[in-house]
Amino acid sequence: MIAQLDSLQRLKEVGWYWGPLSWIDAERLLNDKQDYSFVVRDSHHHHYFLAITFKSQGNIHHTRIEHSNNSFGFSHSNTKSECTSSDVVEFIDNIIEHSKSGQFMFFIRSNIPGQPMIPVRLLHPVSRHTYMTSLKHITRFAIHRQIRRDRIDDLDLPLRLKIFLKQSQIYTEYLPSSNT
Repeated sequence: MIAQLDSLQRLKEVGWYWGPLSWIDAERLLNDKQDYSFVVRDSHHHHYFLAITFKSQGNIHHTRIEHSNNSFGFSHSNTKSECTSSDVVEFIDNIIEHSKSGQFMFFIRSNIPGQPMIPVRLLHPVSRHTYMTSLKHITRFAIHRQIRRDRIDDLDLPLRLKIFLKQSQIYTEYLPSSNT
């Protein structure tokens, strides 16, 4: 259990993890990106920690990353038993490496019955670091790397700053606006 908590803590260090990003915002982020671009975000489903949004064949797809038997893997994947890891960052990094080499491809089932499996290739991580444009945003990000959100009230800070630090969208203040 401690290894999984450490793994989830490491997510804060990687740019492709966006935290509490909605699926709508994830789609907006990837809309103008090339195929095989992706982001990892918190899952809004209470049985899963994480979800991944990726672009493949010109379409944007979502799948959950499940955690079972001390391993992370894709939910609804036909290759789940072969491609899991006890560390979620290592799991995603392995998928990126396999995608680069082309020697291994992951597939997930389509939500539409009768449709073919959807290939999952992760080649182009979309980094949240490119969207941190203010010192205020970067400072909040640095504080959250050091202290859990539920411990913010213990800090000797003005109430206004504590409220700012507790806001849930720590990674997504400056998303590009939608053109649609």
